[in-house]
This record gives sequence, structure tokens and C-alpha cells, in this order.
Amino acid sequence: MIIKISLLLIFSSFAYTAELPTLYEHYTSGGIKSGLKAEGNHFTLNGKEITIFSGSFHYFRVHHQKWRETLLKFKAAGLNAVIKHSHFY
Repeated sequence: MIIKISLLLIFSSFAYTAELPTLYEHYTSGGIKSGLKAEGNHFTLNGKEITIFSGSFHYFRVHHQKWRETLLKFKAAGLNAVIKHSHFY
């Protein structure tokens, strides 16, 4: 019984998320009219309010073959911005 309920919850959550638009689709629906703007205490992107969630990527500390994987992990964690640090010798 518990397994059936768990599977039902898992499959129903997949069905629900499949209906949601991507962030790109959300912010570009109706065409692109404006870029990122700081307005008061919040940001807007194409006239829609956006919260920026960012992570820091020290690319020089990660082997170049892992860059794509690392950035995909940032995206999977819900981040929509990345801070890239440059290393100076």
C-alpha cells in the first residue's frame, strides 16, 4: 500500500511539472521587449518580476571536462545565474 501511494505521488508530480513552462518560455512569452532591469527592490526581465538565484563557479579549480556537468548541476539546483571568478597569476 505504501509503495503504491509513493509511486502515485512520484508519477503525479511528473505529470504536474510537465505542464509548467520553462523559465525561458515564461520570460519570453509575448516576445522580448526589454532586458534585465533593477526596479526598486526587485529585478524585472522582459517586464516580469524575477528573483535571481546564483552560484559561484571557480572554473580554474574544476577540470575543463567537468565544466558542463558542473553548470548543469547549477541549473538542476534551480540557479538562474552564475558568478564566474577569474584567476590571476
